[in-house]
Amino acid sequence: SGVLDVFKQEPLKKRNLLWEQKNIIITPHVAGVTNIKTAINQIHQIYSMHKKEGKLKNLVNWKKKY
Repeated sequence: SGVLDVFKQEPLKKRNLLWEQKNIIITPHVAGVTNIKTAINQIHQIYSMHKKEGKLKNLVNWKKKY
């Protein structure tokens, strides 16, 4: 079993056999190591922008799967 996050061509095609594998988890190119010090600052910036402008950046497009 495994987790896959990055592919040569993104998004991964709907017909790709990896989608059918029960022992593989596919993430939308968001996996990584989180540094808590920088994450708190990022969360604050994103929240402030949302509060001020009512919008968010870098949202996952669930239809495109990334």
